[in-house]
Order: sequence, then structure tokens, then C-alpha cells
Amino acid sequence: MAQHNQANPVNQSFDSIRSFFSDISNNVWLGVLAVIALGGAAYWYRSRTVEKEQVAQRVYAEAIDEYQRGIGGVETAWPNLERLVDASYERHASSTFGPYLLVLKAESLVWQNKHDEAIDVMKKAMHEMSTSSPLYFVYKTKFALMMLDSTQEQIRQDGVTQLRALIQDKENTNSDMARFYLGSYYRSNGDTQAAQALLTALVESQTDQESMSPWAQKAQEMLQMIS
Repeated sequence: MAQHNQANPVNQSFDSIRSFFSDISNNVWLGVLAVIALGGAAYWYRSRTVEKEQVAQRVYAEAIDEYQRGIGGVETAWPNLERLVDASYERHASSTFGPYLLVLKAESLVWQNKHDEAIDVMKKAMHEMSTSSPLYFVYKTKFALMMLDSTQEQIRQDGVTQLRALIQDKENTNSDMARFYLGSYYRSNGDTQAAQALLTALVESQTDQESMSPWAQKAQEMLQMIS
């Protein structure tokens, strides 16, 4: 799929949010995925053969290494990661690590500015990922943010719709994350009223708690900048 050379104004205004989400990714759920890579296979899919999962685990560890090299500034790591997943995914699609290999490929495509391709890959990853995964809703939120960065208006609107659904989903323990990013998206596009409503609701939902979530804290900071 061809890359889009002309930047979308919406995409430019949303870059800081996407970058922040990437930073959170590096420090939070990438570590969780490393734990999964080290031992999650036997826990999640006991019916799989140990040998098959171990091979998939090694491939996934290689992909994580390339991802970390890319985050560290080695530009060649991103196409290397894309090729690694392309060469190995079909053999390991049915393993625990199949959807997570696709997630890493989607990440590599984003860093190569192949945004629409990344959306297609991430869509497949979410279709294959178990809803019982501890990262399911985190990655579903990330998928919505990828859609918000699309060059196509309809896909961006689909991203907004998905974030709203994530906010309302009672099973989603990360709904505050979705609320924060939807509010941030509206702010970046000049809809201050919608942004304030979402961010205020997020802060107020946690005022009775001993400590706010990081997303509520970010919402509070953003409200101070808006007002």
C-alpha cells in the first residue's frame, strides 16, 4: 500500500498524543508482554505443545529486541521488524504469540509512516487476540488511536466511535485511558467544550479515591491548560 506524502492537519495536531501513548507503551505494557513471552504461553494455552510455544516465544523475543532497537533510535530496526514478522507469522499464527507479533508489526509500520497499513494489521491482531488477555483493552485503545491518525475521515470517525465504546464498556478496566485520549483528541482539534466535558468527567469520577489514575492526573493538567 502506498504511503501518503501529504500530511493531514488532524494527524499533525494529534502527533503529540500519539507520541505520549508510545512512551507509555514502552514503559508499561511492553514490560507486561515480556512477562508473557517468558512464561505466559504455558499458562494461557495448556493444550498447545510446549515445543511449539517455545519456538514462537523465541521469535517473539527477537521481535521485541528489534522493537527496542527501533525505540532506541536505530531506524533500520523498523523494516527489520516488519520483515521478521512477515517471515514468521504464518508458522506461529495459532500460538499465544501470534496476535502480539502482529501488534509489533503494526508498531513498525507506524514508525515507517505506513499508517493505513498499520491499521489493517492492528485490526487483524485485535480480531485474533483473546478478550481475556490482560492487554486486550489497552491494545483496543491503541487501535482506536491509530484510526484517529488515519488520512481518511471515515476511519477517524470510526476511531472516535471505538473510543466512546471503550469508555462505556463495563468490562474495560482502562476506560479512563480511553476517556483521556478522546478528550485530548477533541482538544487538539479545537473542540474545547467536548474536551472539557470528557476530561472533567474523568477527574470527577476519581475525586473520592485516595489517588487518581495517571490518566485522571493528565486530564487535570490538561484542564488547567484549557481554562
